[in-house]
Amino acid sequence: MKLLPPPLPAIILDPIVRLALSEDLGRAGDLTTDATIAPETQLSVVIAARQPGVIAGLDAAAHALTLIDPSVELDVRMDDGTAVKPGDVVARLDGSARSILTAERTMLNFIGRLSAVATMTRNYVAKIS
Repeated sequence: MKLLPPPLPAIILDPIVRLALSEDLGRAGDLTTDATIAPETQLSVVIAARQPGVIAGLDAAAHALTLIDPSVELDVRMDDGTAVKPGDVVARLDGSARSILTAERTMLNFIGRLSAVATMTRNYVAKIS
């Protein structure tokens, strides 16, 4: 049985996620997406693992998406702490293309950085066991 801590509440995630979005989007927002994607365009995408590792950061990624557009559907298919191999689908997003593209860099930054930390931690634990 795998024991995982409960998801972090939004009140803890909110300041760092807002800061990350602000850093990525600045005051102007996502100018490239707004200039190239029609407002009515819908998109379905998956977030998939590119290499073996341990997934982490999904709560922060989901919060970033919610702050951009709570109407985008996010189907998280794996829990934080899950071991993945290349090609494993971690989550699926369906909704406004503009919203997904605006949130995706911040979402992937959280998932990538925190998954790297989780993967290194699991490797260290395995070596000292």
